[in-house]
This record gives sequence, structure tokens and C-alpha cells, in this order.
Amino acid sequence: IAMANDIEHLTLLSELTEFIHSTNPDVESLCQFAVMRTFKHLDAAALFVSQLGSDAMIRQFGSFGLSEEMQQSWGAISINDHLPPADCIRTNQMYWMASAQDWYRDYPHLEGYKIEEKTKTFIAWPIRIKRSPMSMIGLILQKSVRPTPQEMTFVGTAGGLLALHLSSECHSIQESNRQIEEINFPLLSQRQKDILKLMAEGLTNHEIGTNLAYSESTVRQETMRIYKLFEASGRSEAIRKYRTFHGYL
Repeated sequence: IAMANDIEHLTLLSELTEFIHSTNPDVESLCQFAVMRTFKHLDAAALFVSQLGSDAMIRQFGSFGLSEEMQQSWGAISINDHLPPADCIRTNQMYWMASAQDWYRDYPHLEGYKIEEKTKTFIAWPIRIKRSPMSMIGLILQKSVRPTPQEMTFVGTAGGLLALHLSSECHSIQESNRQIEEINFPLLSQRQKDILKLMAEGLTNHEIGTNLAYSESTVRQETMRIYKLFEASGRSEAIRKYRTFHGYL
């Protein structure tokens, strides 16, 4: 039985590789193929891809099989939320929850999110961009599938093929978002750029003033102008956008 399963897995991986190389699919087409063929033997119901933005929000940008209600519920979550997609990106690890009991044991606050009755197993992989986990793939199965070594190897390998193809598109989206942020960066004065650089290094307003020979009041006023130009809610978001502009992430 194990040998038969190995042969089936190799055939499915070969088909996925051929599909990617021959069609260069977009995100939706790749998600559909993965659900309808690659993970069909696991009773796959849906697959989605989400991207971490510079505003620390994780948003879906491609899927197949998700209801509109579920897409709206999970459309945008914070990287700081204790939720499977966020944990997957933060820890750069695969997550495999094989039953509803696993979901609510590990994430008791999930009742606030839409989870369809057909969802029995959820598996998530990180997608690495420039060696950093910036996106993730989520697979929903309609039956409870325990993570045996054989299935974990297959799912991990198939997920790697998906991630390899998707990483270029994720990177393109990331670059597009970065270009939008670059529009406002040149609008900063040299003083504001100097202050922002020291903010990103972790200095307080008092320490920044001491380093640049400005009063703390001046630093505070310039900081508020920086937030406005960057459309940032506070120091953390302004620093994150500054680092994204410089390619630190």
C-alpha cells in the first residue's frame, strides 16, 4: 500500500510540475489545478494564497473554492493576530490541523471567523521571498487527514512547487506596493529622513534630538509630519514602511 501511494504521489507531483512549466498559470488557475487534481485524493475543497503587506496586514490575492462569505471573513488579518495564516508567516513553519477540535483547541477565538462545515483539515505553508516568509498558501480539506510522514512529505513537496511558482508573483505584488510607498518618501525633508532613520534604529525622540542637535519638541513635530506623509498610524507603521522602501524586509 505504501509503495502504491508513493507511486501515486510521484505521478501527481510530476503532473503539477508539467502543468506549471507548460502553462505558466496565474494564481487562480494554479489554485484550481491543485484543488481539482494535486490534492484531490485528500478531498481538497479550497486553496488560497495570501500576502503580507507593509501595513502588517495579510490579504488574499488568489484562491479557488472559497465561498464569498469565507473570503470576506478571512480577507485581511493582522500579522500580530493569533491565527493560522499569521502564525505560518511569523514562524516560517507548516501548520497542519486535522480536525475541528484541533482548530478550537489551538485557536479558541476562531468562533469570530467564518469556517464552513466542510472544513475538516487546514494546512498552511509559508512562501519565502528574498529568504523571508512574506506570503502563505492555505489548503482546506473536506475530510480529517492526519499528518503521517508519507502525507507530510507529499504535501510539503507539492507545496514547495506551488510556492516556487507563486514567489515571483508575490514578489511582483510586493514591489508594486513598495513603489506606491516610494511616491511619498522623496517628499520627506532631509531632516525628516534623518529622524526616520534614527527612529528605525530604535532611538527615542530625546535620543534623536541629542544625536541631531534638535529639541525634543522639534523631533516630535517632525515625527507627526512623517506619519501624515506616510499615512502611518504611528511609529511602528512608519518604521515598517521605511524598511520596506529600503528593502530591509
